Amino acid sequence: MKDNSAKFDELKRKRDRYLELTGRLYSLIERKKSVEKDVDNYDKIKSEKEKLEKEIEENSYLEGGESLLSELHELRKSEKSLKDQLNTLEKEIEEYEQNLAKKNSLEDDAKRYEELKERKEKIEEAYNEYNSLKSLLNDKLKRKEKIENEIKSLGSIPSLDNVNKEIDNIEKEIDNLQNSKGAIKGRKEQLIQIIKNLENIKENRCPVCGRELTEEHRKKIKIEAETEVKDLEKKLSDIEKKVEELRARKGELSNLRLEIISKLTKLRKLNEDLTRISQEVQDIQTKLKELEKSYNEYSEIREKLTLLEPKYKEYLKVSNYDERTLEEKKNRLGLIKAELDDLQKKD
Repeated sequence: MKDNSAKFDELKRKRDRYLELTGRLYSLIERKKSVEKDVDNYDKIKSEKEKLEKEIEENSYLEGGESLLSELHELRKSEKSLKDQLNTLEKEIEEYEQNLAKKNSLEDDAKRYEELKERKEKIEEAYNEYNSLKSLLNDKLKRKEKIENEIKSLGSIPSLDNVNKEIDNIEKEIDNLQNSKGAIKGRKEQLIQIIKNLENIKENRCPVCGRELTEEHRKKIKIEAETEVKDLEKKLSDIEKKVEELRARKGELSNLRLEIISKLTKLRKLNEDLTRISQEVQDIQTKLKELEKSYNEYSEIREKLTLLEPKYKEYLKVSNYDERTLEEKKNRLGLIKAELDDLQKKD
């Protein structure tokens, strides 16, 4: 029994030594990152701690040993839990600080991105209107060019007044020829009647002058009358031919007049369209000039947003990180350290 008591005292002494080494071990763990010269001591103490743990476990059959071992295990369990929490929280804080630093570094770019995006939305309507007007302008210019080409295709249009005057002159000339034709026909009929009278007359008096009519005189008058009839027929034929020529020319001029009127009507319509569309082009160009600044600004903003967008997306990933939450985590870390210190003091 006396021997067992001695062994129990020895076991208690080793337990105390174990707790002492455990405290030193934790202290060395805290210092290990900054004090490299303590590495050898850390390894030595850790080895001795493990040796003592083994001896305590081997002597757990002694009186009171089970209670000491149970207490030792609980202390080790609590210590391990706090250290695990401590390590986990330290990693969380480190990661949180990195993300918060990343957020802070991207904050200016993110703010600039949001400002540009807001400005882009404000001038988007002007940008779209510019594009629509630009497309409309191209259509108007094509239409204007088409009208100008149609006007050129009409060529040089003869004077309608000159054509009308020529037609009037032809009509007057035809009237004069018709009058001459009537007079010639009258004279011809008169001569034909004289010839008939000469052939049928029984008296010896001239039917023209009333003088005594000899056979020789009769023949002379008849020959002269027949000759004049032939001349008159020739004149009538010439007049008919001339009238036909004039009527043909009048027909050509009438067709030309219709063509001129048609061209002038078309030209007038084309000129009206050209005037109207030229004004529309001018109005559109004026409006485009007013919108050009917004259009250029929108295009520049769009390029800047394209460059800033990757950074903005990265910012959104860390936008929820804040100083208050980091401070809460650090406070939690301090509480865990304090709790661990209290636990080690109790040991």
